[in-house]
Amino acid sequence: MSTLNEHLTQIRDTQRNSLANAIVEQHYTQQPELAERYGEKGRIKCLADTHYHLTYLNPKIRYTQA
Repeated sequence: MSTLNEHLTQIRDTQRNSLANAIVEQHYTQQPELAERYGEKGRIKCLADTHYHLTYLNPKIRYTQA
């Protein structure tokens, strides 16, 4: 396992909430119609999905050769 991959994984683990929030904020900024179309429930679902993807991205990064 590369040191870079391990470092990226640690960052993603410790900053998952803020990273997920930033991703969703950027997504909704780029596509403002999402807020109108899906409302707050949609934003919450999008945030949960983003958390899920970040969680399952870590093992891929951790065990990929650099």
